Amino acid sequence: MYQEAREEGREEGRVEGEQTGTVRGKLEAVPALLARGFSVEETAQILGLNIEQVQSLQP
Repeated sequence: MYQEAREEGREEGRVEGEQTGTVRGKLEAVPALLARGFSVEETAQILGLNIEQVQSLQP
């Protein structure tokens, strides 16, 4: 019983870590896309982010 709960917790942590890393990678790409002339809306659409996330990273 304890072992199952422990394994389930590890799996949840792994999935959460992967999701966090994916979003972080997308956020790191925002300045490069904006610098290449993509609009905030285009950048958000390309990366699957919301407009507010992209706007918060504008210079």
